[in-house]
Amino acid sequence: MVAAGCLTFVVLIVLFTLGNSYPWIWAIVAAAILAGVAARLVQNRNNKIASIEAFERQAAAVDAFANQIATGTGQSAANFALKSNEILLATQDNVTLLEWVSTGSSYQGGSAGFSFRVMRGVSYRVGQSRGQLVKNPPALKTIDVGTVNFTTERITFVGPRETRAYEVEKMLNLSIDHNGQTVMISVSNRQKPSALQGSSFDLVGPGFLVQTALTLHNSDAQTAAAQLRASANELRASAQATRVQLKLAK
Repeated sequence: MVAAGCLTFVVLIVLFTLGNSYPWIWAIVAAAILAGVAARLVQNRNNKIASIEAFERQAAAVDAFANQIATGTGQSAANFALKSNEILLATQDNVTLLEWVSTGSSYQGGSAGFSFRVMRGVSYRVGQSRGQLVKNPPALKTIDVGTVNFTTERITFVGPRETRAYEVEKMLNLSIDHNGQTVMISVSNRQKPSALQGSSFDLVGPGFLVQTALTLHNSDAQTAAAQLRASANELRASAQATRVQLKLAK
């Protein structure tokens, strides 16, 4: 970081020196800056347009899933043993497992204080204090990428390095992001919550799938379908809000 700062300072000095001798250099610099700003604005606009399309694809997938839940159709056969009355809702590949991981510790709070001279050859130091080793806050990091099975009784993650099983009846809290792609799950038999993150807006997000599993476990198919349709409407509303912001006609 220091080296980058020094390099920037040197570049500015060179530009300033050359600019005094060749004023047209400032025109080139200004044009380059304006081109960079314009490119950034175009990229931001393209990203927002892509988000509109992603929200609409996600809404369509959620609506289709809601219809399947309401009618009891479209459920594929499981390649593992199901419990009594357990129903497989969906299987997704390339799902990311994230968990809170320690980021180590750092030394904080130390002070060297200051010293003053009492007499020749004698100094007195005040304000000196010893620091302490403080544990850094944990960070949410990728643990593995694998396949997740969503059923009315459990959510199972199987990856090349890790496996996880979340019993629906032991879920204490779900935190689902606005597009359903990421869900943080807290269960009674695990100390730390963990998250599942989907990889495609063409599929129903893991958050909506876990929510549906929990609703079906505690209620009925019509309630679960209604929740899904409400989520699909929220996705379309987000797409429309972005469309209005960009002044795109529809």
